[in-house]
Amino acid sequence: MTYCNPCLVPMGEKGNARRHLYEEAKELGILVRDEAGEPYMMPNTAFDVAMLDFTNPEASSWFKGILRGMADEGVSGWMADFGEGLPLDARLHSGEDPVAAHNRYPELWARVNREFADEWKSEAGEEDGLVFFVRAGFRESSRWAMLFWEGDQMVSWQANDGIKSSVVGLLSGGLSGIPLNHSDAGGYCTVDLPLLRYRRSEELLMRWMEVNAFTVVFRTHEVPAPHTHTHVLLDDESRTYGESDENTS
Repeated sequence: MTYCNPCLVPMGEKGNARRHLYEEAKELGILVRDEAGEPYMMPNTAFDVAMLDFTNPEASSWFKGILRGMADEGVSGWMADFGEGLPLDARLHSGEDPVAAHNRYPELWARVNREFADEWKSEAGEEDGLVFFVRAGFRESSRWAMLFWEGDQMVSWQANDGIKSSVVGLLSGGLSGIPLNHSDAGGYCTVDLPLLRYRRSEELLMRWMEVNAFTVVFRTHEVPAPHTHTHVLLDDESRTYGESDENTS
């Protein structure tokens, strides 16, 4: 499996890129625009990104070409990340109110992924087909998304954003019409500061794996710095490595 999202980064200064997707999308006019009519650049961690405007049918067609390149290379599935960050003052191809479109955007994002997966399966005649999962959603998302996951939770026992919250999220999601849901086994987000430290212990990882044994998808995830955390390995000799300190704060 691999990864994709609807955000593009300017690549003009990066010489090792095979394609400059941001520049292609800007030239085609399929990016969300700001009030001046330019691509709307939004901060995302340490860099700025622009979002594809899926109210423009050309954006969907173009992005399906990206997905086709992935599938043709042998990818069998992907995490369709993000989708929740449409700016409330953006200008869209459809001309609709961006406040109303903000919640609809995750549906459009799931739809373009699902349409491609269905088209590829029909064309290729594959029995198993492709699979993808999303985290952002709205009322129609279950119609389009194959699977959901609960996002980036802390590597902790906490109820607000740790292992306990994953159970609450699964139950709440099921009541909201999102039954095919799961979380990262062991959590994902970490903090490693002198006075505030969250590191994934072996017990937390194993307990989270026990919880996820009852979900529709069982998936582990590396943390941002896997060498300092307990982690699942792919060999038969050792299942974990790294420090196994309890999460402390």
